[in-house]
Amino acid sequence: MTFPGRSLWAKGVWRGVLATVTCLGGMARGVEDRVIIPLLQERPKVDGELDEKCWQSAAIVAPLGGRGAGAGQGLAAMARVFYTRDALCLGFVCAGQDQPGNGCVAAQVRPLGARAFTFHAPGHKGNDDAPGVQSAVRAQKAGWTAEIVIPLGVMAQGDFAPRPGDVWGLTLSRCAGSSGRGSTVLSWPAPPQASAVVIPPVGLLFFSRANLLPNGGAEEGEPLPQGWQITRDGVAAKVPDEADIEKQWLVEGRRSLWASIKGKTVVTLPDSLPLRLGARYRLTGTVWLPTRGGIDTRGTLIVPEAGGAIDLKATPAFERHTLVFVAKTTTVRPCLELSGDGGSCYVDDFSLEMVPPFTTPDGRKGAPAQ
Repeated sequence: MTFPGRSLWAKGVWRGVLATVTCLGGMARGVEDRVIIPLLQERPKVDGELDEKCWQSAAIVAPLGGRGAGAGQGLAAMARVFYTRDALCLGFVCAGQDQPGNGCVAAQVRPLGARAFTFHAPGHKGNDDAPGVQSAVRAQKAGWTAEIVIPLGVMAQGDFAPRPGDVWGLTLSRCAGSSGRGSTVLSWPAPPQASAVVIPPVGLLFFSRANLLPNGGAEEGEPLPQGWQITRDGVAAKVPDEADIEKQWLVEGRRSLWASIKGKTVVTLPDSLPLRLGARYRLTGTVWLPTRGGIDTRGTLIVPEAGGAIDLKATPAFERHTLVFVAKTTTVRPCLELSGDGGSCYVDDFSLEMVPPFTTPDGRKGAPAQ
């Protein structure tokens, strides 16, 4: 899939894609109200064309939805987003009868430790279209395209510059009126259908990755998954006793991590991970402590550096657990402490994500630490 330059618009490829989005209804929402954007080396030439190679590697945000206004006017929109070492880059594709002079696109960005910023294409005085922010629009057949390139230093500096795993807030809008003061026609995330007031919620913008655990699904590495460690009474186990058994019981992918419990057994999650001091994080994973032969198998999911813990008991199947904590140190290495000689433990689908410090798409604040 490529992003439109003049040739693709001339062939009608993206007009057809956006027509399909429109037919599905302006109220359609993406699979998730989150986007993980890649770090790329190339900055685009800001001319509104979106024909540089970097746009082909950008993350897709589609469709921009609404509560009927966009669908009623035959309008549709989508976007692509990526970042470089010093800039956030956004490209918009808009289909419909309006032209840039009668409409605009907007991006509201909520960085860590800062207020929300709003940027437009076409740019205009006021709001946050500050010096250094570049924007351009280009009329196309049956629609138009737009680019916005925002220096990261305009929004976040020093310790708040984005790094992999950080989450910012993002709302993308297609507005009526070139000044940006007109009504929002389409947006991402789309407002809930039951919403009485058309105020787009805030989506989640993850830099490079959402899950800070590099091998949380225990998929990489043989026979012991890469980054994971099993110790028994303080001695590291080189391989599980029955290395292939973990392929029989899993939640996702092709296998899980399996550990037999002998003495004090500790399963440590992948390598120590860098955190932002004082930020909230959510550790989520599935664990199964089988009930077999009357063995009293127990465990504790621990984040030692944060003082958080969840007690686990034997169950008939995998159970999902969530632990939210505030980072008290700049690194963390969660672990499972297990007891019950002769028992087993299966671990799969673990993730560690930053909890957004603002209202999430479902309208709730970030969950409190437990």
